[in-house]
Amino acid sequence: MTKKEKAHMQKLIQVQTELDEYKRSSEASIKRLEEEASRLLEALAAKESTVQALVDAHQKEISILKATCRKYKRTLDGEIGTNAYFHARVQNLEDELNASKYMQDQAMQAQKSAWAELLEVKKELRMLQVLHQEFDEGNVASDP
Repeated sequence: MTKKEKAHMQKLIQVQTELDEYKRSSEASIKRLEEEASRLLEALAAKESTVQALVDAHQKEISILKATCRKYKRTLDGEIGTNAYFHARVQNLEDELNASKYMQDQAMQAQKSAWAELLEVKKELRMLQVLHQEFDEGNVASDP
């Protein structure tokens, strides 16, 4: 072999070594991202379950509070002597109802945020998988 051929061969070996290193690095990155995605999915499932339980509890509480408000409003109409007391009680119940609605809205926002975060991680994982596949296909095409 000539010096030029030897130099060329060493350059090819160096490039192949770098490609192998990049492939190992890519595979490790993909594995880490898959593990992170799995962890995030588990966390999302736990959060979703918690959020759903909160939403269900708040909806039940809202129904109870609405029924109680209607009851007290009817009582207010019939009880002129105790009007001030019942009016204050209804106002407190309406305030509780509004607070429950606010908490339910906050829980829904938290769920939406968690889904958005999961979608971003899935997009990144898909992108890395496509890059990894393209890399693998590039290696297969260049192998003698």
